Amino acid sequence: MSDTSEVQSHLKSLTILLVEDEDGTRELCSEFLTRLAGVLVTAKNGAEGLEAWRQHKPDIIITDIRMPVMDGLAMLQEIRSVDSDVQVFILSAFEEFEYLRRSIDLGAYGYAVKPVEPTKITESLLKCARALLLEKKNRLAQAAVASNFRFMQKLTNVIPGMLAYWSTELRCIFCNTAYREWFGKTAEQMRGIGLIEVIGENMYLMNKEYIDAAFQGVPRTFERTTSRADGSIGHLVLHYIPDLLGDNAQGFFVMMVDVTELKLVETALQEKNKELGSLYSIISMSNDPDLSFEDLLKRAVMRIPPAWQFPEIAEACIEIGGRIFQTAHFEETPWTLALEIITKENKVGKVTVCYREEREFLPQELTLLNAIAGELGLIVMRELANETISRLALTDELTGLNNRRFFNESFTRALSTARRHRQPLALISIDLDHFKKVNDTFGHTMGDLVLKEFSHSLKMMVRVEDAACRLGGEEFIVLLPNTTCEAAVTLADRMRSCFEQYPRTTTPVVTASFGVAQLQEGDNEDSLMRRADDALYQAKHEGRNRVVAACDAAIS
Repeated sequence: MSDTSEVQSHLKSLTILLVEDEDGTRELCSEFLTRLAGVLVTAKNGAEGLEAWRQHKPDIIITDIRMPVMDGLAMLQEIRSVDSDVQVFILSAFEEFEYLRRSIDLGAYGYAVKPVEPTKITESLLKCARALLLEKKNRLAQAAVASNFRFMQKLTNVIPGMLAYWSTELRCIFCNTAYREWFGKTAEQMRGIGLIEVIGENMYLMNKEYIDAAFQGVPRTFERTTSRADGSIGHLVLHYIPDLLGDNAQGFFVMMVDVTELKLVETALQEKNKELGSLYSIISMSNDPDLSFEDLLKRAVMRIPPAWQFPEIAEACIEIGGRIFQTAHFEETPWTLALEIITKENKVGKVTVCYREEREFLPQELTLLNAIAGELGLIVMRELANETISRLALTDELTGLNNRRFFNESFTRALSTARRHRQPLALISIDLDHFKKVNDTFGHTMGDLVLKEFSHSLKMMVRVEDAACRLGGEEFIVLLPNTTCEAAVTLADRMRSCFEQYPRTTTPVVTASFGVAQLQEGDNEDSLMRRADDALYQAKHEGRNRVVAACDAAIS
């Protein structure tokens, strides 16, 4: 639909109030205004016009100035005291400057002198309609942004740890409740606030190298000791995670983990019993960003026996989430001490120490094991937080599918593997048919439901090793390692049929078009993607709701 057609269509949805005391002029205007507007309401003087405005709340008012009972300017003054947004067009036989000035003061959009020229009034009405349409679109866009913000806020509030997102202008786009409470700010205060205003200039200068690294696309992890809003001292582990679009950082995530209790335990143990180095070494390892979670636990379990009274006969075991890490000769005996590993009142595992021969445990050994269990709980919490952030960075928040970043990383690895092992590799490029019409007709909320339904059908049909991703809008792609073109075409047609027959209750019937391509000799990422897209465009051209393949000379 062209811009002019859209404006004319919008004008047909508006209500116009015409206030004119001359019967001939009122009838002439009514004749052509009826064709332009959705609803036309007429009045013979300002008093009738004011009452009509109260009843019908018109979008546009066209009024004469000099009329009996109440003139047009007096009527407008009454209306403007309540409604400052309604569009007003002045129609008068007078061109005196004073009338023009008063009309402008009352916010008149246009001014025309009688006798009436329909063309001029039509042009002015179209301008009014265009302005009103723009206002409507802005309101809808702002509502969509607000909805996305509320969704992100709810999501991040359940993440363990403190999370915020800062723009390239170092303005806060959003933060979760834990983050703002650490700094003693309200949600309103945090919205759009500058980073320096939150953390202070000294802390900003200390962190600047990490901020600069994040804007260069390099994630950073570091620690800081800082004051909470209540003045108490806390210790944080901070993760700065770039938000990349291509090679450019659009901003960065900040993940803060409060490890104050960890540091207090660390200090207390050093002061009370410096020979108990196992706990300290576990704590130190937990702060090493280069150690993986499994390597950390493998090393940690080896550091436990030396801290006990009889290390030569002590064995240890750490069980977390079904994974077991133990010393060489571990086996539970009657001389065993075990404690649960707990994160925020949730049991996640167990740490066990035992003697191979009969020995009694000292009270301080129980205290030490309790401290180790607590530290392991913090380690698990940190790992869960890191996994959550990583998953969010690679997941499309609306559909739950993998996002473009995940696809780009997976595509590069899959292409390398296919070439090295001479295995087939296929792509399915997908686009929902007439999706814009769904949004235009039923609204974006319904469009989001359609996207979720399609994504659900994709998840049900791909293998674990496949990658089903949403690239953006209604565009999707499926990466199929070790899959021939023929198998990919069969899968694509099953996807097409499954979505077409999807059991819908509230959403409209929507179809999808599919383009399939398989890796060929000499292909790179761009050429393979281009051939899949070309096949998709051909499917669109041939009538949509079909699968088209481009599979000549494939590697197999």
